[in-house]
Amino acid sequence: GYGEKGAELGASLLALLLHIPNLAIATPSIPYYAKGLLTTALRAEFPTIFFEHKRLYDIRGRVPEGEYTVPLGTSAIFKPGNDVTIVSWSYATHLALAAAHTLQNEGTRAEVISLETLHPLRIEPLVASVRKTGRLLIVEEDMERGGVGGEIAAEVIQRVPSLRIERLAARNVGLPPTKRELLFLPTVEKIAVAARDLAKPGRRRWFLLRS
Repeated sequence: GYGEKGAELGASLLALLLHIPNLAIATPSIPYYAKGLLTTALRAEFPTIFFEHKRLYDIRGRVPEGEYTVPLGTSAIFKPGNDVTIVSWSYATHLALAAAHTLQNEGTRAEVISLETLHPLRIEPLVASVRKTGRLLIVEEDMERGGVGGEIAAEVIQRVPSLRIERLAARNVGLPPTKRELLFLPTVEKIAVAARDLAKPGRRRWFLLRS
């Protein structure tokens, strides 16, 4: 997703890859995790898919000198909050962060968690967050139908049944390779709207499934 150059647009294959057994999937969101996870992948005794989002090539960040590793299964809290949890990975993490800062200016404190690997997936940090906030927004660039977000929602709801979950993903259609792609993909504005509605006080919490 994201990019208006060329006559074609590549869709995410993460959901397909997640279904392959014994395959690790790294989805780094910042340079620190990218370098550390790549080193880990090179040393691993099993195949690892290292997912590079083209929009992350312009992201800058501190990276330690020398060699270091980041364990597979790593997730990180990029922004703490108490009102709603937003989970994402790769480039979508930066969209979620921007939306969270917008919400903070309105008085809504969103906690942003980035999954630096999708498999193995340590669900415990995410579960701890939603136990605190009571609300979860899952943001992904893949299509909603059959997407990774559905698996994450299932894992969380088994552990926290009294929870309201919303998913924000690409529409279940082919994406155009033009600026119109933003009509189909998650954006900062869409994330802010979804999280704002989810965080409204007094709202009943439930697990929402959409086709």
